[in-house]
Amino acid sequence: MFQDYGSEFYILRDAGPVSGEYLVVELNAQVTKPFIREHFREVLFQYDTAVVTHDPLRFAATQEVLITVNVTPNLHAGVVVENAGVLYKCNVSGEITRPSGERSATTYQWEDSWATIKSDAYALLTQGLYGTDLDQEEDIGQLEVQNLRLYVPESYGARALDRYSPTSGENYKIEAIEKFRFPGIVVCQVAEDTR
Repeated sequence: MFQDYGSEFYILRDAGPVSGEYLVVELNAQVTKPFIREHFREVLFQYDTAVVTHDPLRFAATQEVLITVNVTPNLHAGVVVENAGVLYKCNVSGEITRPSGERSATTYQWEDSWATIKSDAYALLTQGLYGTDLDQEEDIGQLEVQNLRLYVPESYGARALDRYSPTSGENYKIEAIEKFRFPGIVVCQVAEDTR
């Protein structure tokens, strides 16, 4: 059934893509919530899928990349018959780097040098779902509160003070990491990086 009616996808792993997998996308009717409509996909995987939470997947037909946020086995009489899943659609791809902290041999000053932690780092970069509003406590006027979130697989190894550089050219500093919202996924609070 999955091969006849489903969509082919590839699991993007460091050792190389894993092929031969199919899934069925269930349409989401929550049109009043733009984030869910654009980035949230409910899917069904085969009973014997190799997908695990945090795997990035690429749809063969559309070339979209999505991050696996959840995989839950559906049981019938104690046997897995399929796996339900939730995917978040990635809207950025880039590189995670970390300050290397090296001194110049001639000036002995600390130099801005960045070591690559993960290239081809697919992620979802979006405004926070909650808490993005105007700060009205200030007497000088209303100031918009920045509230950007970066959803990445924990396996990328991102830490606070790392830099995420999408291929579009900007740089974001990872200010804090929320590790326990999704298993295998970290939600990074990010802001423009001017270092």
